[in-house]
Amino acid sequence: MTTAGVLTGQHFMNGDHACAEGAIAAGCRFFGGYPITPSTEIAERLARRLPEVGGVFIQMEDELGSIAAILGASAAGARAMTATSGPGFSLMMENLGLGIMMELPCLIVNVQRGSPSTGLPTLPGQSDIMQARWGTHGDVRAVAYAPWSPQEFFDLTVLGFNVADRYRVPVLLMADEVVGHMVERVTIPDPDSIPRWERKRPNGKGKAGFKPFLAGEDLIPPMVHAGEGYRVHFTGLTHDERGYPDMSAEAHDRLVRRLVNKIDLHAAEIIRTEGYHLDDARIVVLAFGSTARSARRAVREARAKGIPAGFLRLISVWPFPVEELRKLARAVDAFVVAEMNLGQLITEVERYVTQPVIGVQHAGGAMLPPEPILKAIEEAAAMAQARIAEKHPLDDIIRAERMPHIWCPGCGIVIAMRCYAHALLRSEVPAEKHVVVSGIGCSGRVAGYMNIDSYHTTHGRAIPFAVGLKLANPELEVLVFSGDGDLAAIGGNHLIHGARRNVDITVICTNNFNYGMTGGQLGPTTPYMARTTTSPYGCPELPFNLVYLLAAAGANFVSRWTTLHVRQVIDDILYAFQKPGFSFIEVLSPCPIGFGKSNDFEQGIEEMKFYRERCQLGDGVPLEDLGIDLTGDRPIYVGRFVDRDAPPYTPVRLEGER
Repeated sequence: MTTAGVLTGQHFMNGDHACAEGAIAAGCRFFGGYPITPSTEIAERLARRLPEVGGVFIQMEDELGSIAAILGASAAGARAMTATSGPGFSLMMENLGLGIMMELPCLIVNVQRGSPSTGLPTLPGQSDIMQARWGTHGDVRAVAYAPWSPQEFFDLTVLGFNVADRYRVPVLLMADEVVGHMVERVTIPDPDSIPRWERKRPNGKGKAGFKPFLAGEDLIPPMVHAGEGYRVHFTGLTHDERGYPDMSAEAHDRLVRRLVNKIDLHAAEIIRTEGYHLDDARIVVLAFGSTARSARRAVREARAKGIPAGFLRLISVWPFPVEELRKLARAVDAFVVAEMNLGQLITEVERYVTQPVIGVQHAGGAMLPPEPILKAIEEAAAMAQARIAEKHPLDDIIRAERMPHIWCPGCGIVIAMRCYAHALLRSEVPAEKHVVVSGIGCSGRVAGYMNIDSYHTTHGRAIPFAVGLKLANPELEVLVFSGDGDLAAIGGNHLIHGARRNVDITVICTNNFNYGMTGGQLGPTTPYMARTTTSPYGCPELPFNLVYLLAAAGANFVSRWTTLHVRQVIDDILYAFQKPGFSFIEVLSPCPIGFGKSNDFEQGIEEMKFYRERCQLGDGVPLEDLGIDLTGDRPIYVGRFVDRDAPPYTPVRLEGER
């Protein structure tokens, strides 16, 4: 490449200008863009600089045309780039997918601003990070870097072009307005010391029949440029190794899988991070872009206070540094994720670690200062200290190695499970004589978390399994823990007959009014006119009144509480342990992801507040009036409703040998 125009030396310039100079130094010779704040200075700089080095600058009519133009320039062999922000980035998503499908290397710079829509054109944001990963449709792997200074804006522009060319992929440079307009010293190296990774190219032999998308073990096919005599075909359609459309499922899976695996295979070479004080860190802060500057300051101040904090700066945001994060998690008590959005990368961190993750977030418009990040570090340190105890009371009852559990945030099943665990601790029956049986569904997973003999059975069949356990070994204290769908729908006949026989077992039914594990469908306890995914206009069926049903069937003990009533649930489980006959405890439980999202309870706490307002003790209320109706202002009655001493089921045993 020609090195003419590289401004070797030290300069004071803003980040946008440093990006433009990085492009010149990297050999970029084509820019197609459309003016949009706060990226416009990149275009303005290149409008003057590219003609000086024999390059092409064109201001297109919009962002759709801009990205299409740089893809065409890349196909012709040029290193090409565009620069945009917010709304313009959204417009580029379709052709970003085309670039990935055609494997055309290019650089797309997004100087992020306050979003969504027009938002805050002149102020910073970092809310396009997930759009960079998922904005274009389909299964893709994004490659994206995030500079934190003008110097790094220069450096990552060079790296971005190199990565794009080596792996034949569009690369995203996710800056933000603070970095774009910040003025700092930028050192531009001598041209000979600027790395240049070339595109993989064909060997020039055998042009006839050449397959432009035939890749080797590195999954990167050699790139042919327009006009070289290969007569190749490029398309955004699913295509075979010749570039010809192939509409078969086999061809599609083969192509898309290679495009994804191409990035996964080389992720270790693409990913860039920087660590500060990670060797002894117990609290690790993650941040990127301009927010990382505040995060580093916060970590320094935390360490000055004696808190063993460290800092992992994400230079590359995508691919996400999963392995490095998991390695850190082996020795870390908590993570803090600071970002200028309302919580995007924090979800990635939460996917891969089991430690607490605290988010420090702001929607944009101003740079995040160090103070809230320091406060979060102090909060994380206090949480970690509070968790340091010789032994948790439930360590002998809960299988800690199975944690974290599978339940969604806000789910009440874990509260009901802990009630059961505390009852086990206080039970006069030794733990080795306790047995838990569950069916299928969210509640059915409880059995696997209890550190007693546990049996996770099939859908609806937990009660007959438990009956067999109890009758074969009457010394066992057998409890069935399952959900309303498993117990009252597919297992409804067993529920009725178990109560009718008055077998000496206990049943805990967590009632969340829907089939939660399968996504929130209509169940046997779904209240009348409540919405589910299979009753979007309201449930047309009347639900079971489980208390009335179990009382009529013959159960000796029947009660109903909610996950708010922790003490009452524990007390009733203990009472059921020593009560002969069939005991049934209904526990109303929030399900924000299934039932809640369709019925204005999008957070578990909202349903808990609803129970606090609507629940009343049902002393003296006729059993037939205990049904649950969420419409209007009708109370939800809780309490102990049946407590009788009918003889429990006793198998016929003849005296003497048979």
